[in-house]
Amino acid sequence: MALTGIVGAASAKSINIEVQGTANQTMYTVPDGKKFIGKMWTNGSSCFGKINGVNMRHPYVHTSGIKPLLDITLYAGDIVQSSATASDYTTLHGTEIDA
Repeated sequence: MALTGIVGAASAKSINIEVQGTANQTMYTVPDGKKFIGKMWTNGSSCFGKINGVNMRHPYVHTSGIKPLLDITLYAGDIVQSSATASDYTTLHGTEIDA
């Protein structure tokens, strides 16, 4: 059986970012001609962080509970910022691909 390549795989880039300690910190901006597909997470009690200046809220989960992941698809120019609470951890994991 011959191995075959995946079309566009060479242009795929893994993005894995975690920040803590600075509220509303810009974590990632999708470059021109790219798209981002991934997940956002926080240990905070109300917001994952911000996308284009809008708080991404999640349902309240007790502090000892498992926080949900937010599935996101972003396009060129979209900006992800950390939680508005500096003590929260905000993570972004996914793949940047050609749009």
